Amino acid sequence: MAVNGYLETNSYNGAYLRLDWTRTSYDSTNGINYVHWVLKGVKSSSGYYYARKFKVTSYNFVTGITTELYNSSSDIQLYNGTVIAEGDTSFTTNSDGTCRIQFNIEGAIYTYAVNCTGYAAWELDTIPRKSSMTVSAGTINGTKPTFTIDRKSNSFTHTLKYITPGTSSEVQIATNVGTSYNSWTPPSTLYQYFPNSPYITLTYKIYTYNGDTLVGSDTATGTINANIEDCRPTVSVTATPTNYSSLTNNATTIINGVSNVTISATATAKNSASIKSITTNGVKIATSSSSGSKTLSKVTTGTFETTVIDTRDFPNSPLDTKTFEFVDYVPLKITAEVNRTNQTSSTIKAKVTCDFYDGKFGSSGRQNTLTLTWQCKNNESDDWTTGGTLTATKVDGKYTTGEITLTKPSTIDFSYESNIYFKFKAVDLLNTTGVTATPIVRKGTPIFDYGVDANGDNYFNVNGDIYSNNTKLSKQEITTGTEYATNEYIDGKQVYRKRINLGALPNATTKNVSSGLTPANITLVRMQGAAKSTDNTMLCLPFVSASSLIYGIEISLSSNGNIQIITGADRRAYSGYVDLYYTKNS
Repeated sequence: MAVNGYLETNSYNGAYLRLDWTRTSYDSTNGINYVHWVLKGVKSSSGYYYARKFKVTSYNFVTGITTELYNSSSDIQLYNGTVIAEGDTSFTTNSDGTCRIQFNIEGAIYTYAVNCTGYAAWELDTIPRKSSMTVSAGTINGTKPTFTIDRKSNSFTHTLKYITPGTSSEVQIATNVGTSYNSWTPPSTLYQYFPNSPYITLTYKIYTYNGDTLVGSDTATGTINANIEDCRPTVSVTATPTNYSSLTNNATTIINGVSNVTISATATAKNSASIKSITTNGVKIATSSSSGSKTLSKVTTGTFETTVIDTRDFPNSPLDTKTFEFVDYVPLKITAEVNRTNQTSSTIKAKVTCDFYDGKFGSSGRQNTLTLTWQCKNNESDDWTTGGTLTATKVDGKYTTGEITLTKPSTIDFSYESNIYFKFKAVDLLNTTGVTATPIVRKGTPIFDYGVDANGDNYFNVNGDIYSNNTKLSKQEITTGTEYATNEYIDGKQVYRKRINLGALPNATTKNVSSGLTPANITLVRMQGAAKSTDNTMLCLPFVSASSLIYGIEISLSSNGNIQIITGADRRAYSGYVDLYYTKNS
């Protein structure tokens, strides 16, 4: 492609002809290129040659016409750079603005016969003749797209079409359009081409005319949206609750957490779409199908909203809503606490608590009632013995008997020497099977007892710890580093005990371990301990060796409160502790 160029002839003794050309302008309306040309001489040496018989022609490949631009037989003195001739010419283009041209030149240099000739052809840069356009988004039976046209000539008009999706067929939109158009409403027939999307990208075509002559054509794309209000699917729904009319006196009343509701739905998609899903209260009734049925179990609402989504992801609107009378029933629940008043008592206390719905089963339904009964037995394998009926009242939202004393059936042993198995049962109008709680009261354990054992010996037994002035005397558990009061007294003063961890014993040297005590405030009664080696040899502390003093281990309490361990040999294999017994000076 070119807008300028040159050609040269063959040379005579270093002299030849050259033609330079330049496209100076063009006419988009009529499809014409305007070209200026210059013929001149070229000579490699100084001086001149006589030259004559110059001729310049052009050829237009579009029209097939050869035009003579210059012809002269006059003699001239041809120097380097001599301008022989120049002029302007024009070339008509194809309808699409393309054009191929050719220049031919000849002349006679230093002779009477033509001895220098040349020719060359070029494709000119295309003249922008056909118009282009952009198209805004439109909506079927809604927003009209705007066609904005970049027109190359004010005399051009246009025909607008769209290409039927999936084909090469064209459908006319408008004719004789100038630079803008906004009067076309996308038709419903386009829906069939995008059943699974909310939009389609449409290809438009623009034909540019100069009068009745077609200049060229171009394409553009734009979005066509589905009109959601045209396309919303519809649905027909039936909702059938479990029939509890014996309680509700109404076959469609729903009981919370009890009723099942069967949803049957048939959906209809529009404008070539299909049904993608049907959902009721978040539960899929159908997938990729226009109908379905499902039972929602133990529902907790009386309102059922059904949503349909089509393959364009458009929902139905408004949602299909079915509303039923709703009983906010509370499922029956029972807990029971049973115990003796003390470990050896034959009196049994009980407290029974229930979650219970105390309302009516619907506006015309029956009032709910609560029945509480209890049974008991002494052995797990025994049959149950009826205890009686209990009365509960509402306290803080729950029904309770409060703490009551159970009346012992004549055949049941309530004494502390027997286990007692209980079963408490709650029944209401809905849950006629009832719910139960089965606590057990185990044999009682007396605080103390005495008598003669199997060997004929007298005994006194305490089930628990013995205290003296709030100080535990039996089953004393010792924690290293903690001070404990013992049941030992010296001169009226109580003796205390504290165990100290000595860690590993030293290697023929002295080791100090803090006792946490202040010697000035106590009087040491005794100090005793033990050590154990890695080979499980054990020694009492302090340790005196019969074989040699150096094997002894000395333990003492220094005035600064440290326990001092002195060894005459390597005792690092041993780890030990010491118990300090002392009274307090104050």
